[in-house]
Amino acid sequence: MTENELKFHLEEYKLLRGEIAFTTKLLYDTFFWATLASGLIAAWLLTNSERTGQLPSYAARVAFFIPFCVSILACGGFYHFHSVILNVARYLRRLEAKVAEPSLGWEAAQRADESASIARISKVRFGFGWTALIGADFLFGLLVG
Repeated sequence: MTENELKFHLEEYKLLRGEIAFTTKLLYDTFFWATLASGLIAAWLLTNSERTGQLPSYAARVAFFIPFCVSILACGGFYHFHSVILNVARYLRRLEAKVAEPSLGWEAAQRADESASIARISKVRFGFGWTALIGADFLFGLLVG
């Protein structure tokens, strides 16, 4: 590998690590905004029962499932961002294997210690969070609507 190729890959590595950091922030933001939107819509529906009562019965029932739909769509976006991070991390591991010392590098360290893997911890934590949010929204639509 020439010196110019090495410089290129180092800059590429820095930019891709920045992309992972940005996309990770998008993960947290997506969950936050989905929770907020779901709560706001549910609160509006509950406090405006005289307006929703004027709707045909099927429309009123469907309206109470709007938070559920918002959560499902946001969850899809969340897992898209998650897959983007995994794809970039896979490439960075290959790049580290080619350029860095063996077993050094953030991606290699994460790969070696699966129990402390950020992806694994996030998957469990956010998996529980999304399940709770979507389940609560579904129950809200079912019980209130």
